[in-house]
Amino acid sequence: MPLCRPRHKGKKINGRKWHIAVDAVGLLGAVVVTAASVQGRDGACPLLATLRERFSTITLVWADGGYTGRLVIWAAAVLRLTVTVVKRCEDTLGFVVLPRRWGLGCPPGLRSLPPPATSDPPAA
Repeated sequence: MPLCRPRHKGKKINGRKWHIAVDAVGLLGAVVVTAASVQGRDGACPLLATLRERFSTITLVWADGGYTGRLVIWAAAVLRLTVTVVKRCEDTLGFVVLPRRWGLGCPPGLRSLPPPATSDPPAA
């Protein structure tokens, strides 16, 4: 019997996806590993449940724009967590550092990498 290898439909990647929660300093809080085909919003539910179980005093979670919708409502009703979604401005082009954006999803090692290059030349 062949092994089942989940596939991320949008990115056409086989394997696993890590859903990661870090604190405001960037220290690891919780990790949930799912199939690559699981969307971030769906993987965030068990991640937040694990986070709540490990840290009962946590009350606020910052997340990026991909975590909107029913996750915010579910976290408030079931886990008594406030999920604040930090969105970038619609008129912004290229890379911009957003405050408190990486409560969910970004491992601490990635936060220390230089920002990606943009197509806009630097202002002189």
